[in-house]
Amino acid sequence: MNLTYSKRSGPILFGGLGDFYEESDHRRLTDFLYIWLSEGEDPHEDEIVTGGGFSITHDGEIIYRDGSELIPEVQFIANREARRSYASDAGRDIISTLELTDRLIPDEEAAIDFVEEAIWEGVPMCPHCLSTDTYRTLNGKPMRHRCRGCRKYFSVKIGTPMERTMLPLRTWIIAIHLMHTGRKGISAIQLRKHLGITYKTSWFLEHRIRKAMEDDNFIMSGIVQIDETYVGPNERWKRAKDKLHDRWQEGKVLVMGFRDHNGRTVLFPMPDTTRRTLEAQIQARIEPGSTIYTDGHQGYMNIPNLGYKHEWVNHSVGEFVDGMATTNGIESCWTLLKRGYVGTFHYMSAKHLHRYCSEFAFRLNSGPGNGLETIARTIRAMVGKRLTWDELVCGPPEQSRDAHLAT
Repeated sequence: MNLTYSKRSGPILFGGLGDFYEESDHRRLTDFLYIWLSEGEDPHEDEIVTGGGFSITHDGEIIYRDGSELIPEVQFIANREARRSYASDAGRDIISTLELTDRLIPDEEAAIDFVEEAIWEGVPMCPHCLSTDTYRTLNGKPMRHRCRGCRKYFSVKIGTPMERTMLPLRTWIIAIHLMHTGRKGISAIQLRKHLGITYKTSWFLEHRIRKAMEDDNFIMSGIVQIDETYVGPNERWKRAKDKLHDRWQEGKVLVMGFRDHNGRTVLFPMPDTTRRTLEAQIQARIEPGSTIYTDGHQGYMNIPNLGYKHEWVNHSVGEFVDGMATTNGIESCWTLLKRGYVGTFHYMSAKHLHRYCSEFAFRLNSGPGNGLETIARTIRAMVGKRLTWDELVCGPPEQSRDAHLAT
């Protein structure tokens, strides 16, 4: 195995790789070995801090060596290398729209069967009493299934954003596919052209799918990068008479982002960047003992006193990487979000910005896929997240937006 040497500020990183074949099933493996060194008491000798090895198969599977899966730094690099190696469209669950509509979901009956399999996994469950003692109605009226326990009719759409929808489920599936196809999203105007529906319907459809993509109830651990940015119209390039605010931050909404060593991302609006607000979000979303990477914002300087390991980079002097410490991962999410703002949507209302953030984070977490597995994952996330037109348009009202951002 040939070792390559690269010196960076902070720890010294050794990395080596070589290809070989596993005799058991003839899988091609790429082997990696990483060792972190630090300067010891003897200036001519270095001390090994930690290290680990792993292999990546031809289809992107990670095989850890000697308990390396317990080391967050090794997990971070392994996931990065796996994403680089996992290059085939079939492996990444990528399909064309023509393949989806002509072969996989050719009609409405196939769409209903697909949604039922995605949510119920072959066992219909009554949403009213949660019983699985159900049967299929003969003609599908008034609904497709009926419960023997509570004697109520039901369909797979009840309890999801698809409840009481007049759109065919096949249209929903195609819309989800198109939202995952574009890395920067698809506007309601463009979706209207693809689906042959009105703009009002496509706008409502997209927000109901974004509602299903909300996933803030998870705790991060290991290595977590944190950063914040401002999203909104740019007052800087307006004519003086058209400017609504004196400072460029005014009129924008603050968005905070977390990204862990596995690439899991969460984005959400924030009311301000005070130390109290930042620390409250960190304590609510990150396990104590985790390692947090930030920039030099003063609001993060008290993190070590909260039970976390804290490393930071000083952007003001042009420092963007210090050993393993960096915020480049979460900052790449800002590039995607703002390109979507400028190039796709052109405007994101502060009232609905949290749903746009959920869409971009969900798409990042799901990977580049837009096929049946990715669509099924999105449909399963719809359960229990119904959004009506009145709730979307009238609530939460604008005056409660700051309370929503603070939660």
